[in-house]
Amino acid sequence: AAATTAVAGNGVVTVKRTVHGYKKLSHVNRKELSRTTISLPPMEFDTYALWIDADAAYLKDVVFNFDGGVHALSHAMVAVAPLFVSCTSSDIDCDHGRYDCTRILIYDQRAGGSGVTAQLYGFLVQTLQAAVDLLEECTSCYSIKGYDGGCPACLQSVPCDNFHQDLSRSAGILVGKHLCERLENSNLKSGKDQLKEGVPAKIDCPVQSEPRSTNDMQSSIKPKNIVIGRASWMENNERARWAEVDE
Repeated sequence: AAATTAVAGNGVVTVKRTVHGYKKLSHVNRKELSRTTISLPPMEFDTYALWIDADAAYLKDVVFNFDGGVHALSHAMVAVAPLFVSCTSSDIDCDHGRYDCTRILIYDQRAGGSGVTAQLYGFLVQTLQAAVDLLEECTSCYSIKGYDGGCPACLQSVPCDNFHQDLSRSAGILVGKHLCERLENSNLKSGKDQLKEGVPAKIDCPVQSEPRSTNDMQSSIKPKNIVIGRASWMENNERARWAEVDE
């Protein structure tokens, strides 16, 4: 990558969730009984996040099921985050977009930010490498030939708004190794002293935006009611992504 290419960043993002309907399942065999479409305003809040550029311009043409790999790698990073910072999988979440993926994005579930991703940014390279190790070394997945969607021991250990659809463990390994090499070749590694102190490392060229203070972030939150919900489906299978970077 060119020296001026942004490979990672952190800052404030706007999370949007839209519930388009619900379905009734049988208590006996979990089969779908009916679907109902509803119209609700989007649920929106500002929070803190980190992201890694997925180098889509290059990898999309060389990695089969690239979007599924980015989705899988995002799940894996959420799963291994507690190894580096004090948190659970309910404290953070990732962008579960399944189409035209361009970045791995992990954000705080709490409106205004909880500080988890701010700390995790200081261990970005280590977290990404641990996520790749998780995908490579999951023994449960290796016991099932021809299945690439992960299992509750790895990819499916975290909640997913898309119900763990379109996950590709093998593609995630290829994407993760490429991004690890990309990060190691950046000046992110020069922040080792900051990492020891638990302070997020700064990147001169790659960083996309400087993090704002907690007071600035709190003042930027839109006065909306925060409703907890799970995204469902779009009519006519329309593509939807609900985590958008606040430019």
